[in-house]
Amino acid sequence: MANHVTHIYVDEAGTHDDAPWLVIGMLFVKQHGRLHSSLLKVQEEEKHFNAKANRAARYAEFSLKKCRGPGKRVEVGKRFAEEFVKHDCYFRSFVLDWSIWDSSKFGNPFESQALKKRRAYKKWCELLLHHERFNLCNTDLYLDELRIVREYDVLDDLKMRFTDNYAGTSPWIRRFIHAKSWHDEQQCLQLCDLLTGGIYRSLCTERSTGSSIVVEHLGSVLEQFPTGKKIRLGDHKYWKQFHKKTLTKHFPKFSQWHWLPSD
Repeated sequence: MANHVTHIYVDEAGTHDDAPWLVIGMLFVKQHGRLHSSLLKVQEEEKHFNAKANRAARYAEFSLKKCRGPGKRVEVGKRFAEEFVKHDCYFRSFVLDWSIWDSSKFGNPFESQALKKRRAYKKWCELLLHHERFNLCNTDLYLDELRIVREYDVLDDLKMRFTDNYAGTSPWIRRFIHAKSWHDEQQCLQLCDLLTGGIYRSLCTERSTGSSIVVEHLGSVLEQFPTGKKIRLGDHKYWKQFHKKTLTKHFPKFSQWHWLPSD
């Protein structure tokens, strides 16, 4: 089990109606305890404590969209980026340009858009997970309380694909868990928020002052990471040069797959 991914964290960005892009991000963690402890240490050292009376948590949640100006949350985000490149974990993402969305590929003309998007989202999640199946064994998957996952209810489909249909004693993924990202035990889910949101905000270019500082730092940290090819956060023209089958080879730490209807 030492070489297998023990935890997967899933987040998304760009699900609102006028979003130009959709990003589905998955953080695969092999040594969960070490990464989680390091992220908690960042929170403690930055004194990023919870101030909401209705939340039973010691630390405030890191959320990229809540980085509206310089402060503790921004410093936490910058240091989270640095912890990501230090630890035994990697990130995979799916990116869709909503301008090429063609619902006819996912159902007949008489079916609702919601049903077609449910099928599409399920397929895209499956594709990301399927490519990593050889690294999985009795893995726990944590999903933020996401808009699309909640509205289109794809958890049962994913469970059937990666647990119930597994021919063996140890499924690839043993548990699918809806998680509240603000809980102290979900620091890795907050890191996934940073990585997923960083792609989305880099693609959109419009961001608040605080999130801009964090995203620029994340981009710099990733670009300096030693890998086969340079990691260029959000640069869609750059990522489109690479075939989906070679992304992992060139980018073992962080990849950004831009989907086309032919994929």
